[in-house]
Amino acid sequence: MKKMKKVAGRLEVKDKKALGSCIPTILIDEPSYSPLNKLQLFDCPISTLAWIGDAVYELEMRLALAKQTEAPAGTLNLRAIEMVSAKGQSDLLEILLQEDDPAGLSQAERALLQRARNYHSKSISKGAEQADYRSATALEALLGAHMLAGNTERVAELIRSALQAMN
Repeated sequence: MKKMKKVAGRLEVKDKKALGSCIPTILIDEPSYSPLNKLQLFDCPISTLAWIGDAVYELEMRLALAKQTEAPAGTLNLRAIEMVSAKGQSDLLEILLQEDDPAGLSQAERALLQRARNYHSKSISKGAEQADYRSATALEALLGAHMLAGNTERVAELIRSALQAMN
């Protein structure tokens, strides 16, 4: 089944009807981990930064849990749910914002967190308080911005410093 064709380093869908009309055409010119420049990052919507940050954070938590124990996936999933919930993320952000500043947040990071907290989303997580949801969005946006900028070490440092301060 030859529905996709590689064209000059890009993937192109040849037969869109075969794939369904709900799948957009995605051109991949360079690897997904290529960093955005500061101007592109500044123009990126908070919701997009948070969307990326949410995936990054969840993956980091799953990796950490998998490395810590040999528990079955169901047990690990229950633990991960606690950590990646809006409340769990809000608690983590609270730790990062403490006076002793365990992560050494820069002024730019603090400004992004404030901008993301003030972002008014049209949706809210089920069972989450609005304050927790906004804080979780802020944390996700910070992680997403660093990931999109190619600062993977800073992503790990932020998560690690918050988790260490938590224990």
